[in-house]
Formats: sequence, structure tokens, C-alpha cells
Amino acid sequence: MRPRTVLLRLALRYLPVNTTKRYTVLIVRGPSGHIAFSPRLPDVVGRGRGRNAAYKDFKAHLEEHIAGLLGRAVPVPEDDIVSVKYAKVDLRALELKSNLA
Repeated sequence: MRPRTVLLRLALRYLPVNTTKRYTVLIVRGPSGHIAFSPRLPDVVGRGRGRNAAYKDFKAHLEEHIAGLLGRAVPVPEDDIVSVKYAKVDLRALELKSNLA
């Protein structure tokens, strides 16, 4: 068994019953593909040519990062984002409004 796997299994014994954590992941288009990241875990970044590839890369890095935290007995951060909303802005209406003023 790999040392990281052993550390992870030992750490999981001491976690609360619910061992599943959820994190908000944002995926943006960059100059050379897509980038996936979580605002709560700024050190974890995934990259890929497409959205799915960036997400998969992010998830692999996330698991490595959390395994490292557990191996060092550092608390795993909670995601404090409770909701994600999209704000629409009608640029044409704003332009008309500013021209009338």
C-alpha cells in the first residue's frame, strides 16, 4: 500500500461520521484553456483544454491537497459559500439611461 493511502486511511478513522465535504468550484476560460478553482482553497487549481478536463484536474489536486492536510493533522477547511447567484445587467438599457441624464 502507498504511504499516502495509509495516512489517509488513518486520518479518516478520526474524522466525524460525515466525511463528505463539498466545495464550490468556479471554471473560467483562460488564454490557454480553462481554469478551475475554489474560492475557499486558493492553492488548489486545475487546468485543462476544456471545462471537464479542468474540473477533473482540479479534483485530482483537491484530493492530493486534502490528503496532505489529513496526513499533517491539519483541519480540512469548510466551504462557507451558501449560494451562487448570477446577476444580469442590460447594457443597452444602462446606455440609454445614461444618455437621457
